[in-house]
Amino acid sequence: MRIDDFIGSVSQHGFMQQHKWQVFFGRPGANNNRFAKTCQSVTIPSKALDLATVHTYGQPRMIARRQVFGDDFQMEFLCGTDMYERAFFTRWLDEAVDPITNNINYYVSYICDITAKMYNQKGQLRYAVKFYECFPKSVQTQELNQAATDDFLKVTVDMNYRKYFGIAIAEDAPADATASIEQQMNEDPEMLDKCKSASESQSLSGAFVDTARDIGCGTRLMAGGIAEGTANVLSGVVSFFSG
Repeated sequence: MRIDDFIGSVSQHGFMQQHKWQVFFGRPGANNNRFAKTCQSVTIPSKALDLATVHTYGQPRMIARRQVFGDDFQMEFLCGTDMYERAFFTRWLDEAVDPITNNINYYVSYICDITAKMYNQKGQLRYAVKFYECFPKSVQTQELNQAATDDFLKVTVDMNYRKYFGIAIAEDAPADATASIEQQMNEDPEMLDKCKSASESQSLSGAFVDTARDIGCGTRLMAGGIAEGTANVLSGVVSFFSG
């Protein structure tokens, strides 16, 4: 590749930076505005295929059997003086298993979806990863040290989840369109689920709108059951895929 081509590609698309992101918890009582400031790091887990060997005649073949996800969905937070960040997750643990009676709560009562949203240099939403059926499985050890006078207290949380998928926003999407999508994501955490479910059910009747042009896979979103304004914003802007 010539240097001119490389510079032109960088000028057109740029590179995503590691520090322009935030997490959103679809859980009642979660202070997402505060988490946007105190969450210091998020580890996006790995994703792979579980393969099976098929041997019919001659050399065997490896075929895909299912998707498998890594275990390392981890977050690190700065703790405020009210220790809200630690208290939020320890209370969440207590809701799963009562610390006094050891009674186990219903699964649906302590899970929620979590979205990690990534932005370009202009602060526009460009990519998001949505995790399903999340809950904390551990709050890691915190060390208190009299000698650490210049350090802030942090808490690291290991999250359990069932699966995740990625959401790509078209590079040429207008700023007002991406802002509207993000607002819809915050106000209705299930909005993207409705769209993705519709895109996987093309046999259902309803009005369809095209997904982002740069994917070119022919997938479509069904606007039935989605607010008209949301459907218009999503048209030609959002693409769904499983990573």
